[in-house]
Amino acid sequence: MPKVAKGRRQRAYRPKTKTGCLTCRIRRIKCDEAKPACLKCTSTRRVCLGYHVPILDPSPSGDMNLITTNSSFDMLSSPQSKRSFAFFMQRTCSQLAGFFGSDFWERLVIQTAHHESAVRHALVALGAIHELSEQKMQISDIDKAFALEQYNFAIRDLLAPLSRNEKRGVDVCLIACIIFANFESMAGQRASAGAHIKSGAKLLRETEWDQQNGMVYHQTLGSKSPVDLYASPGALARIYSGLDRECTTIKGFLAERYEPLFYGNQLSAIINDNVPIFFRNVEEAKNCFEYGCYLFQRSVARASEPPADPVNFPIDFEARIRQIIDNFEALHSKYSHELQAFIEARGSSFTPKEDIAVAVLQLHSLDNRISCYIQYLPPTHRLHWSEFMPQIQRMIMLGQKIVSYILSDNSCGESTISFNLDMGVIIPLYNLVRHCKEPIIRRQIISLLRSFERQEGLWNSLLVANALDRIVEIEESVWSEVNAYSDQSRPLIVDPIIELDFRGGRLVYTRQGQEINTPIKVVEEMFTW
Repeated sequence: MPKVAKGRRQRAYRPKTKTGCLTCRIRRIKCDEAKPACLKCTSTRRVCLGYHVPILDPSPSGDMNLITTNSSFDMLSSPQSKRSFAFFMQRTCSQLAGFFGSDFWERLVIQTAHHESAVRHALVALGAIHELSEQKMQISDIDKAFALEQYNFAIRDLLAPLSRNEKRGVDVCLIACIIFANFESMAGQRASAGAHIKSGAKLLRETEWDQQNGMVYHQTLGSKSPVDLYASPGALARIYSGLDRECTTIKGFLAERYEPLFYGNQLSAIINDNVPIFFRNVEEAKNCFEYGCYLFQRSVARASEPPADPVNFPIDFEARIRQIIDNFEALHSKYSHELQAFIEARGSSFTPKEDIAVAVLQLHSLDNRISCYIQYLPPTHRLHWSEFMPQIQRMIMLGQKIVSYILSDNSCGESTISFNLDMGVIIPLYNLVRHCKEPIIRRQIISLLRSFERQEGLWNSLLVANALDRIVEIEESVWSEVNAYSDQSRPLIVDPIIELDFRGGRLVYTRQGQEINTPIKVVEEMFTW
């Protein structure tokens, strides 16, 4: 019997055998099994995909035979295609949906696949490469031949209408770019993944949306009415804003004219007009948090704009900073109070996944508060990290809780790596090491990041842990020169940060030169994709 590398025990994939419609199984909720469509789907305006699911059994030779009676799979041409599509539906999309669930992954892409062959081939390719990633540490070109074939079919079918001088829906192209980026990420080709994200974000910036009639327009790809769209502009814009950090209020397409894409007038009024916030579910709590982050980022961007009156700029700048702090405190206080009330009222009925989703929200809320006063404000207004020790300890506890859930989550099978695009745990833990200068706590967090392997967008937990090791090494070597862990050393080294993009990761910081007031910028290449 061949040996398997330690920590990489292999097994054949077998889907779980549970009753219920396919949609509820994908969402991992209990189905009421009403016919012809279950109430759980119809009451939430989802499409019930039926009750017959693919059954994968190992044959004596070790190959997999697929038996299905569901007509929705008849469009797939081969047993391997059906197997990979089933793998995507039963395992891949639940991972990509993240802690909060995702209507995009759990419903929209599946519905699109039934009508668009490009998306169908792309999902088959994604399921195939994901199954390989769970079985093998290194994936050879021979291993992924089928996945690459389906990937190429997807690109072919996506471009076919354009080659005939026909129109191609911009929503289909945007959906395909998201799937392609995930395929490349799972295949370990993060440079290519980043290129797809950049292409999709550029395409979204070129797309016009008419708020009056809901039409979307693209100069090359044509126009589409809202009833013909597979996914709304808002759903796609929110995904791209998370994938491409340049798609923010500061650098990218998320300008104020796009605000209605992301947040309806009701949410805007609740936050801006002092209307009490009320969360009916975890999804609403997440949407409100993201909108608050958007408002804060917008205020920071405005404060950074060139002064209209250079003479009075110091006074004006001080007023802007004061306004940012006041706005942040109001938003954070209002949100934190309602989130705690929501937990106290509904916490006992949370599912395990909802409980972790709320923990992720709490982790990000604390991270934002600490980052506001340590990172975003000018140096003259920043607070010392030691003033946030209660929040730091709370973040560590939340991080441990979330990581424990990730390690025990059986949706990853026996794979040692999980993938996610939504709000996660890596960035808050990274920020915590950057902000907190206590050596024991820093090493505790780095150890936590090393205890699991997870890919959140371009952020990989193991690579981030290695980069943080280097940050700690650099900072502590400087601090030892002054023999103290205090901000007295900050003139010697300023804000080491990790810069991530489609090329790889770099550590950027400044050191004091040989002469006084001559800082030197240092860039260290940490890794390339």
